[in-house]
Amino acid sequence: MKKNPTLIVIIIFLSLALVLSVVYGATGIPKAAASPTVTVVISTNTSLPTPTPDVCSPENIEDQVKQVHLLMREFDDTSLLIQTTLLQSSTVSLVQDLQKIKRTAEDQDVPACLNDLKEYELAFMNSMIEAFTTALSFLNAYGPNGDQTALDSLTQPLVTQASFHLQQYGNEYARLLGLTPVPISTLSPEGTSTPSPQ
Repeated sequence: MKKNPTLIVIIIFLSLALVLSVVYGATGIPKAAASPTVTVVISTNTSLPTPTPDVCSPENIEDQVKQVHLLMREFDDTSLLIQTTLLQSSTVSLVQDLQKIKRTAEDQDVPACLNDLKEYELAFMNSMIEAFTTALSFLNAYGPNGDQTALDSLTQPLVTQASFHLQQYGNEYARLLGLTPVPISTLSPEGTSTPSPQ
């Protein structure tokens, strides 16, 4: 019977491997040291969370107040235009602009420390819009030669109320920014512009 040379080589190789393992195991010759396990750590750049800045802290409050005050200034500018165009056709669209500004102010998110400022701002805006719409309704019904005393009796309480809310707004604005409050003069829908905190 003829033997396969490849099979013979494999058998010899396996036999030799078996003999060597028995010899090294029995003689106490140390086995080759196992190669150390290498752990690869891939670092991703993860930053630690940073604390959210306190928007009501003295160093951040001014930016927050400015956001509220921008709407107040826009409202004041539009109010001035209404006072100078009270009997013109553009007045109605200007009152609508005031209402849009007021709605934007209502929708504006403010931190808790500005809730009072926003409340005074909205109270002022509501009072002024009511005073202007009352004056417009009266003037549309009776014309520019209508009874001035009757017009004053309708609008003066609203103007007084608006002036009160504007003073509250000015005081809160000053308090938040560490300023000295300035008295605010009474507003009049037919009068001149009223100074407001800048």
